[in-house]
Amino acid sequence: MFSNIDIINAAKNKDILIKPFDKKLLKPCAYTFTLDNEFAVAIDGEIDPLKTKRFDKFYKKVKVKKGKTFILKPGQFVLGRTKEKVSLSNKIGMLIDGTTTFARFGVSVIQTAMLVHAGHGIPKPRKIILEITNAGPFNIVLTPGMQIADGIFFELKTPTDKPYDAIGKYGLRKKRDELLPLRQ
Repeated sequence: MFSNIDIINAAKNKDILIKPFDKKLLKPCAYTFTLDNEFAVAIDGEIDPLKTKRFDKFYKKVKVKKGKTFILKPGQFVLGRTKEKVSLSNKIGMLIDGTTTFARFGVSVIQTAMLVHAGHGIPKPRKIILEITNAGPFNIVLTPGMQIADGIFFELKTPTDKPYDAIGKYGLRKKRDELLPLRQ
């Protein structure tokens, strides 16, 4: 696991790229990401994940105007993303996790997909998709730019020869199905 100093050194060596990078968002062993202004709100329906290639038809896109907020209701699930774009070299991986503040209100920002693979955002940095759920009893005000998740970085023992954006289901490829309603 990387310390704040390791994160800075990896950024200098271009093993980690975060755009924009703000040293104020560094924690002892994480980098805090902020919330973008676009959300994908789930539409009711039935999905067979084994037969569905395009998931965008199950969501409607909501863009929050500057100075406005998005209200996440109890039981609601939305896709959001980080404001920051990220690129990881073939030797760096990242775990994305929610913050304690949101957890105490019953909000999680990652359901199960907390791993950001080595080679994410190569050659073009991309935002991180967040799976935001409100399991608490309160309406939660989500404000674009607010601190939402922590990235925890680690180094692979041996760099991968299969960078994520070359082989991953949601990576960037020339002939890619649009699998998410939020385009990068």
